Amino acid sequence: MAKSVLIICGHKNIEGITAKGLRTWRAWSQLAKSTGASGEKDWVWDKLMPLLRDKLITAGIQVYITDAIYHEETYSRDYDLCVALHFDAGGENSRCMISKPRPDIVPPFITSEASLQSDHFISHWNETYPAKTGIKLRNDAVTVGMTDYYCWDYVGVNTPSVIIEHGNNTCPSDHETMFDRTNLVADGDVEAILKYFQIQSEETDQKFHLVQGGVEIKTYDKNPDDIILELSGKLKTSDDALAGKTLEANELRGELEKQERDNVDLSNQLLKAQSEKNDANRELAVVQGQIEGFQNEIDKLRDRVTILDTTRLELEQKVKDAQYLQASQLSIGILAKAFITKLFHGKTEET
Repeated sequence: MAKSVLIICGHKNIEGITAKGLRTWRAWSQLAKSTGASGEKDWVWDKLMPLLRDKLITAGIQVYITDAIYHEETYSRDYDLCVALHFDAGGENSRCMISKPRPDIVPPFITSEASLQSDHFISHWNETYPAKTGIKLRNDAVTVGMTDYYCWDYVGVNTPSVIIEHGNNTCPSDHETMFDRTNLVADGDVEAILKYFQIQSEETDQKFHLVQGGVEIKTYDKNPDDIILELSGKLKTSDDALAGKTLEANELRGELEKQERDNVDLSNQLLKAQSEKNDANRELAVVQGQIEGFQNEIDKLRDRVTILDTTRLELEQKVKDAQYLQASQLSIGILAKAFITKLFHGKTEET
C-alpha cells in the first residue's frame, strides 16, 4: 500500500483561521495575524511545495496538500507522515531546524509511537538536508512555536509529524539557496522522506552516460549537472564561510592594532608618570634639605636664646647686686649724716 504524506503549507490563508479545531487556550485572532516572514508563504506555496509534491508522487507516494487552517476533510484521517513547510528569518547566520510535537502536553499532540517515528524521520532529515543544501543545522534554536505549533491541534495523534524551518531568509547564502536552488531544498526533504519510508529512489538506480560520437566515454551514478549544482552550492557556502572568517580576522586585526595603540599610549603615560614621580622625588629631596637647614637655624636660634637667657639672668643678678650696694651706700650715708648732725648739735648745747 502506498505511503501517504500530508504537506502543510505554512501561513497560507492564515487570515481565515477560526477557533475550529484549536485548543481552547489558543488565541486564534492573534494567529490570524501570523502571516510569517517576508515572502515565506509564497515561497512555500509557489516554489517548494510543487517541487516536493511532484518528486514524492514520482516516487509513488500519495501526497495531500493543505494550507495553514483547519479543514475537516483533511484532518479526519491519519497519515504516514505530516510535514509542515516554513522558513525562518532574523539575523544573518545560516540555520535550518526541525521539530516534532511536544510529547508531554495534556491532552497529547501525539502518541508515544508516533513521536518515536517522528524522531526516526528527524534523524534522516538531519543527515540529509544540511549536507544537500549547505545550510547549517541549528536544532538548538528550535522554539516553543515549533514544539507547540498550533497545527498539532489539527493533526491526528497517530500521525508522525514534523515542522521544518528550511533556512534563514535574511542570511544571504540561505536566501540564495532557497530561492535560486529550490530544487536542492526539495531534494533534501524528499531524500529524507524516502529513507524514512525505506523507498529506493529511481534517481539512485539511474545511470548517466557520457557519449561522444556514439561511443560511451564514462558512466556516472548521479547526474553530472546535479553534481555540479550541488558542488557549486557547497563551494558558495564555503566561500561565504571564508568571507565571514576573513571579516572576523580583519575585525580582530583591527582590534589588535587598536589594542597595540592603546598599549603604546599606556606605556607613554606610564613613562610620563614615572618622570613626574622622579621630579616629585627630586623636589621632595630639595624641600627636605631646606627643612633640615631650617631645623639647623632653629637649633642655632635656640642656642642663642639659651645664651641670652643666661646673660639676662646674670645681668638681672648684677642689677640686684648694684641695687643692693646702692641701697647699702645710701643707708651708710644717711647714718653718717645723722651722726654728724647729732654730733654737731651736741657741741652747740655745751656752748
